[in-house]
Amino acid sequence: MIHAKRGRATGTKENQFSPVGGTVRLRLHSGEGGIVIEVADNGPSIAPNERDAVFQRFHRGDRSRGTAGSGLGLALVGAIAELHSFTVSIGDAAPGCIFRLAAPAAAHSRPS
Repeated sequence: MIHAKRGRATGTKENQFSPVGGTVRLRLHSGEGGIVIEVADNGPSIAPNERDAVFQRFHRGDRSRGTAGSGLGLALVGAIAELHSFTVSIGDAAPGCIFRLAAPAAAHSRPS
């Protein structure tokens, strides 16, 4: 659950890569065959050639090496997504990044 009050969300991990006063957008919608959760920010993007690598344990991208962290956060996201047959991808939010977590149709269908 996310509680928001005038641009301030609690119950979430601080996004250390967005600029001060930056924006994080959450969106839930139906996608190709399933539900899609999108999280986008207006911080620095992840270079296209690093997008697969950020899901590997302990990977630190070139832009994130000066910030705190161990490189496990997105590795956990990828592992949990795979465990539940979800897919996760990274795209450009122009500016920033957009993460898409897509559930297969069977994961959210109701029994007949």
